[in-house]
Amino acid sequence: MAAARWLSAIAVGVLGASVMARYRASDPIRLKRGFDRAGILRGRHRTDVIEAVGRPRRVSAAPFDSTLLTWSAGRRGRSYEVALMFDVGGLCVGVAHEVGPSAKLKDR
Repeated sequence: MAAARWLSAIAVGVLGASVMARYRASDPIRLKRGFDRAGILRGRHRTDVIEAVGRPRRVSAAPFDSTLLTWSAGRRGRSYEVALMFDVGGLCVGVAHEVGPSAKLKDR
């Protein structure tokens, strides 16, 4: 009986953490701020970028063995999306596109 309560407490904790992570990932302003805090992106390794802003929503193959990582969030009619191109070595080449809140990452 005690084991069943213990397991249900763990399940509630895991589900709660999952819901909070999903909430954070769906907030476009929070995602944009994460990219702003990350600073210069060009030349950084993809693991550094992921550590700074979180896991991307999509990972796509691109020409010349490069990879396109896309982060997106949308809530209450607002949305933000940014895609970064990474070379074969995993270094950020630059911003492929950015849609949403007005500040630009293109210069980084």
